[in-house]
Amino acid sequence: MAQIVIQARKREVTGRKVKNLRKTGVLPANFFGSHVPSQALELDAHAFGLLQRSLSSTMVVSLEIEGEAPRQVTIHHTQYSVRNGAPTHVEFLLHG
Repeated sequence: MAQIVIQARKREVTGRKVKNLRKTGVLPANFFGSHVPSQALELDAHAFGLLQRSLSSTMVVSLEIEGEAPRQVTIHHTQYSVRNGAPTHVEFLLHG
């Protein structure tokens, strides 16, 4: 099976302002792990939605943050909209 790769960028917008990001097709996310500071990220919402169909909760994926080396992560938690069921936030946990 091929390694699944998720592309991400560092996110500067935080708090209530992320609502505007979601309107433009950007999915807010966070990356964290043991002895690793939490990082705010943003993903392409459409691309993640398509990818999410082939993911399981225990699957290890490669997270490529712009300007950094790829990291092996699992999807720790995904929040969904009550209105339409679309993902609204994703948390990635460093694997290993």
